[in-house]
Amino acid sequence: MAKPPDKNSDSFPEIEIDKIFKTLRDAVNRGSAVPPQPDLVNYTPPVDIYTIKDHLVVETELPGIKSEDIELSFIKDTLIIKGIKQEMVNDEKGHYVCMERGFGSFFRSVDMPFPVDAGNIKAVYKNGILTVKAAKIEDKRGLPRRVEIDSE
Repeated sequence: MAKPPDKNSDSFPEIEIDKIFKTLRDAVNRGSAVPPQPDLVNYTPPVDIYTIKDHLVVETELPGIKSEDIELSFIKDTLIIKGIKQEMVNDEKGHYVCMERGFGSFFRSVDMPFPVDAGNIKAVYKNGILTVKAAKIEDKRGLPRRVEIDSE
C-alpha cells in the first residue's frame, strides 16, 4: 500500500498508474467498484457437449488464450477446464478509446452425463476451440446381476 505524501513534499509517492487504471477499468467493466481478487474467476467459457459413436465430445471456446495457459483435469465424473487469459499490452496501438475484451482467470466444470474412461481422454486446442474427447464406457452398476444363493 502506498504511503501518503509527505507534508513537506509537493510530489506524490510513486504509484503504478497503469495498474490503477487497469483496476478501475476492470471494476467498471464488471459493474462493481470492488477490485478483483486473484482467486476470483473473471470468465466462464461456453461449451458444447455432444456424442459421436462411442465418445463424448466437449468443445470449449477459448479465443485469444495460449494452450500453455489452459489447465485440464478430470476428477471423478467431472471435467475441469481452467486457466488465465493474459492481457495483451501493445504500446504501438496507442491509447484505448474502448476496451471490451476481458482478461483474467477462467473456470468451467462439466459433469459427464454418463460414465467415461478417465484413462482414455484426448484434448486438442486449435483456432481458439478446446476439443476434449472421452471414450464412453458401459456402466455396469445399473445392470441387474444374478447373485447365487448358497444353502447351509
